[in-house]
Amino acid sequence: AALAAAAAARGRAEWAEAPRGHDPNCTPESAHFFAECARGCERGQFFVQWYADQLWQHGDRVLGEAKRALGGSGVVTTMKVAGIHWWWRHRSHAAEITSGYNNAGAGEGYADLCRLCQKHGVMMAFTCAEMSDLQHPPKASCSPEGLLQQVRQVAASFGVPLSGENALPVVYPTGVDRCALQRIVSNVWGGSKGGVTLPPMAGFTFLRLVPEMLAPSPHSSWHEFMRGMRGQPAAEEGQRAPCVAA
Repeated sequence: AALAAAAAARGRAEWAEAPRGHDPNCTPESAHFFAECARGCERGQFFVQWYADQLWQHGDRVLGEAKRALGGSGVVTTMKVAGIHWWWRHRSHAAEITSGYNNAGAGEGYADLCRLCQKHGVMMAFTCAEMSDLQHPPKASCSPEGLLQQVRQVAASFGVPLSGENALPVVYPTGVDRCALQRIVSNVWGGSKGGVTLPPMAGFTFLRLVPEMLAPSPHSSWHEFMRGMRGQPAAEEGQRAPCVAA
């Protein structure tokens, strides 16, 4: 009913039907809807923005209720935004628009979400802080690094505090992903990336406390990570753990 009403208000009642489903494992090029979105089709853009608006309105209602329940309590409220990094390099941004983040073409999905945070005075939490583009096959057009950079720039432009977290484990039964720990430290402290100066993150949530973290083997890597998170100098080059999963 909401889609039909929006289509009628646009003067295009024939757009009241949602796009038909596709194989979830298809590529954007093989799905007619996403191919249309990539080409800037008017109907596709209408539906994508309507869908993103539904997410925004839902978030607005939830955050409004949170403010009414927690206002004045001193509780810091954070809005979690998923790091949908697959197909980020594809012009359709198919995975993101399926999630309600209109990041395709002239879409301002993350700006809209920052406006929502700004309206309710909440922080934004975002993931991918430990991830590298090289972890993903080129055919999937993934870019967790590019996505995180984009979100950080938009959040900074709106003055919205951004907290981070890691998406994947970095401590395994076989060892520690030291590269991931170093990327977390680099992302948390901000600095100049791609010619743009980014502020430090407002906080960081480390996922997850697994038994392997309490074993003796990762202690040197963990201590170096904590030094970096506190802004302390890293170990001397000869003492620093190499950037490999061991």
